[in-house]
Amino acid sequence: MEANMLLCPWRFDEHRDDEFLVSGLLSDSIQQVETRRFKRGLTCELDFSSFFLPNGVFHRLVAQCATYATQPDAATSRSLAPRPPKLDAQTAKVFFGRDSFLMEVRGDAVQITVSATAKRPARVIKLLVSMFREQAETVFNGLEWRLLLHSPTSGARVSYHELTSACDNGSEELWAVDEEDDVADVADFDPFFVEQIGALDTDEDGADVVRVPDVPSLGPGEDTHVFLSHVQSTGGDLADVLRLKLENRGLNVWFDQGYRANLNQQAMLDGVRRTHTYVLVLTKGIFASSAVLEELRCARDSEKHIVVVHEADTHRASYASFGEYIASTPDFCAGFFLEEESLPVRRKWYEEGAFYNELVRRCFEH
Repeated sequence: MEANMLLCPWRFDEHRDDEFLVSGLLSDSIQQVETRRFKRGLTCELDFSSFFLPNGVFHRLVAQCATYATQPDAATSRSLAPRPPKLDAQTAKVFFGRDSFLMEVRGDAVQITVSATAKRPARVIKLLVSMFREQAETVFNGLEWRLLLHSPTSGARVSYHELTSACDNGSEELWAVDEEDDVADVADFDPFFVEQIGALDTDEDGADVVRVPDVPSLGPGEDTHVFLSHVQSTGGDLADVLRLKLENRGLNVWFDQGYRANLNQQAMLDGVRRTHTYVLVLTKGIFASSAVLEELRCARDSEKHIVVVHEADTHRASYASFGEYIASTPDFCAGFFLEEESLPVRRKWYEEGAFYNELVRRCFEH
């Protein structure tokens, strides 16, 4: 069940590590979460009205939120211990640090309402949308849904996709989802865009991405902090994401698709020799690439610091088991996976903060 996001550790009591939440059992809950005193702020909804709200979407969101709420990324105050959520069959009151919010099942929608006192309400919304998007990719593939935003002034509901299109086109109005509301003013939705965190329904970064403090200076003969070694056929897209996210955090990255000069094998190996950390991006068939083998050999011969990351999403064509990697490991680095602990790549926005913090730490730990 944990793999399907219906079970999660309950880590709100630091003195116990044997408690779990089975969120699917909430369907039988008879208690009710008190919401009358909750000060409602920015509101949106995950709308499934073109199909229906499947059983398990709300329960999985509850488990994902309960897991995330105890992680350092969720904290908005170092002095506050994680607070356990309040749960019933169709309502959850959750705390990400001081930022609290409600999730409520309403017909064929899950409505998300962030507290009016939350410091970063749009961030909360993007985190929850990111969690659901993981469900949509791994459990509910092909499920039709849309993100609707509620006007803070009129209450009119609009499609987030149509709202961003209206903003891009310079429009002042757009049609509301509900015919009785007719049109909505684009400016009414400005509070959703105050935080520079990128689009709410993607994993892209915005201007507010946290850069690495005090990025170490490059040593003699070094041009880049990281060299990304990958096989283009299965790892090109993943390596491009890693490059963009690391560059957004202030690192200089050597990436073959961004190399502007004449790219040949010698240029690639020079890139390995002149980098601080060699990062091997494991995807299916990586050791069938002669270019990757030469880069890896060069990194070991040059005594470069090596960090390994791997595709962790089993539903992607780029995924391979570690048995496959070990079986195809070249002879010149036999035992490599006993020496190097690989880091699973986390693509979703709600997980990526912890992943990139650890990746950067490993890149400069020696």
